Amino acid sequence: MAEDGNKQGKPNGLPTPDPAGYFKGESMNRRTAFTVGIQGIGALAGAAIVLPAIGFAAAPLFEQEDEPWQAVGRASDFSPDTYRPVTITAVPGIGSATLPASTLIGCSISSDLRCSGSL
Repeated sequence: MAEDGNKQGKPNGLPTPDPAGYFKGESMNRRTAFTVGIQGIGALAGAAIVLPAIGFAAAPLFEQEDEPWQAVGRASDFSPDTYRPVTITAVPGIGSATLPASTLIGCSISSDLRCSGSL
């Protein structure tokens, strides 16, 4: 059996070798310096790719578009019991479209009914 709890066959008292390029008193050797430097360059390259992509994806969250109000008729022309199709311009400069049933409308009641829809 081996003495002092060592496994059988393990040599006793051999010194551990120093890493390649090691000088006494150094806190960082050349291999470690290059490893850290290359990892830093890789992190910068990754950030150069990922940050613009995140900015491109998140930019619409911070934009608030104006909703144009359009006259669609007098308030007396509408009743809560019936459906009345109204033609509005969904996107200015493209043309007109009939308001689909799934469109959300917000209206303000005054002498004329003015509504804002979002498709």
